[in-house]
Amino acid sequence: MVRINSEEEYQTILQQIVDEDKKKIMFWLGGARSSEESEDYRWVYEDGTYGDIILNEEESYLSYWLSGEPSYSGEADDVEMYMNMFYVSKEGRWVWNDVADDLIETADFYAGRVGYICEYEVE
Repeated sequence: MVRINSEEEYQTILQQIVDEDKKKIMFWLGGARSSEESEDYRWVYEDGTYGDIILNEEESYLSYWLSGEPSYSGEADDVEMYMNMFYVSKEGRWVWNDVADDLIETADFYAGRVGYICEYEVE
């Protein structure tokens, strides 16, 4: 899944989402916490390693998060370990949120609205 490394990349992704009329989709992002004890969200690489940048502390990423997020909340079976992004119409912007692994079980209003953004390198 996508790891957003610059504002330019983020804006390109958002423009493609708008162009494809997918504003109602909630997209998984390629970020997560390494354990329930950690509060650090980091990009996760194909080999399962975590990046150095803490996405919920790094100044350049803080404005992307929904107010009050990440919240780390959830019961034992649905601890919020992963990241998604969705459009908040009343704020007129896309936001990041921490979510549990099983979105549909946690919040059934996600049904039919979950998407993925795959990252690939262009040579």
